[in-house]
Amino acid sequence: EFCAIVEKNKKMQDIRSKRRLGNALGGIKLESGEELTFLIDICSGTDIPRSDIGKNSDPMVSVWFNGVKIHQTDYIPNTEDPIWTLRRSSLFLWKVPAIDLFKSEDCLIFEVEDFDLGSSSTSLGAFNVSAKTLYHWNGERREFALKSLLGEKDFGKGKVALRVRRATEDDIDFMEKYERSKNKKREVPTLLQLKGGKGTIASVTTVYKKKAKEGPDQGKEIYLVRPGPDPKRKDSTTWLTKEKIEEESMAESRNWIDIGSGNLGKIFLEIIGCDGLPNMDTGGAFGNKTDAFVSIVHEDCMARTDVIADTLSPRFMPWSQRAFIFNMMRTSSQL
Repeated sequence: EFCAIVEKNKKMQDIRSKRRLGNALGGIKLESGEELTFLIDICSGTDIPRSDIGKNSDPMVSVWFNGVKIHQTDYIPNTEDPIWTLRRSSLFLWKVPAIDLFKSEDCLIFEVEDFDLGSSSTSLGAFNVSAKTLYHWNGERREFALKSLLGEKDFGKGKVALRVRRATEDDIDFMEKYERSKNKKREVPTLLQLKGGKGTIASVTTVYKKKAKEGPDQGKEIYLVRPGPDPKRKDSTTWLTKEKIEEESMAESRNWIDIGSGNLGKIFLEIIGCDGLPNMDTGGAFGNKTDAFVSIVHEDCMARTDVIADTLSPRFMPWSQRAFIFNMMRTSSQL
């Protein structure tokens, strides 16, 4: 009789699980063995509550799936309106079997905590994102209100903004390269690995300025054109005066990189130059200066100019990588 009761309860539990799965799927038909890879961006928080008297919290976000922590951002010190960036671990990839996603009761739980050095962090609230929402999410920004976890204090305020979409091959490649670059930065640098694209020794031994000995610019100071001369005019554009570099930099860009998946409109952007940048490299007295480049992030894509080595006032030449076309999904997106 006892075994019969146990068997009956098991059958009822299986029926409830199948019903719950059916409700979670809501008509979605999964392929056998289907796996999903999401690109999840924890963008920002608004009106995050305080847990300490006299100062704002140091908020960070932990992400949980079936009781296992799968990601955690860095904390942002002393703010009620934190913004997490790539360097602050805002972005991560998550791969999960589709059937496991829909079988989970709470799916993904995002918990905001107040970081405390030397003691356990304080929960400031949490929210969950359903499997169906994740499955259909296409990268738009959404806000979620914080609610207290069971047994935790209810602060009654605070929101967190997320973006989620299926990861593309480019997303996966970018994140893998970024993780590798982070690991490299943790290594102890040698002399040739000091900050700067060429390193101190290479910078010292490279001549970037000299006086012209002949030609129309004879006697004038001329500068090595970086990242390189015009491929169509190598002899005449390897060394130029400052005035001619300025003039050349204002010419029409030759190579436009077309990126982004939107179809609402296009942004045409050219990076021409910078002035008065700080020197972030060691060995500045010996000519080792900032190796400057510009990174641009817009919606679902990222672009980067060429690097202009050892200068605090770089000019990006029209034959270099400096011109971009961003295809827009929304008019409100920031560049």
